[in-house]
Amino acid sequence: MTQMSLKWYKRLDFKLCLSAVLLAGGIMASFAVVLNSIGRRMVLTESAQLIQQTGENATATLEGRSREVAALTRSLAVVAAQLPLSEAEFRETIPQLIDFNGDEAIAGGGIWPEPYVFGETRERRAFFWGRNENGKLEYYDDYNAHESG
Repeated sequence: MTQMSLKWYKRLDFKLCLSAVLLAGGIMASFAVVLNSIGRRMVLTESAQLIQQTGENATATLEGRSREVAALTRSLAVVAAQLPLSEAEFRETIPQLIDFNGDEAIAGGGIWPEPYVFGETRERRAFFWGRNENGKLEYYDDYNAHESG
């Protein structure tokens, strides 16, 4: 009996291996195509939603904070209008409001009454407090010390 010798590329084991490699390559190629088309769209959609949600959260936080500061400003105006024209009363009451329960995000604030409210010879009499490096409110009298103009 003579054995027939087949060339390597005609043998069944080579054809099976080649078919398996081609099938695996086709599966990987189709997987890559699906990921590049549908997967990319899904990732972009999710990213856009996350960015929008993050922006909305930041906006809501800033809006809430803005309302708090606006309420503080209104409170300062109402209190300043109702306080007697006494420097001692202003210096005692106003910093308690500006401190805003120790909220260090409020860097400072004050009241700048109209000229000559605290006396005919006193054009400037403002009351301003700012936070120092320790986060405590400190009175500043710089505005009152400057000349008009």
